[in-house]
Amino acid sequence: PMTFRLLLVDTPETKHPKKGVEKYGPEASAFTKKMVENANKIEVEFDKGQRTDKYGRGL
Repeated sequence: PMTFRLLLVDTPETKHPKKGVEKYGPEASAFTKKMVENANKIEVEFDKGQRTDKYGRGL
């Protein structure tokens, strides 16, 4: 499976080495995971330019 970073969506950190887990980070992750797992269809649209970040996540 491929992971994605949602462009222009600012979410709390959950795995940052210096910031640690920020308030509502786990809840935001759980909500997104639930929405994706329960979706009948997921469409991915790439912006112009770079398609992946330095970690290999789709942009």
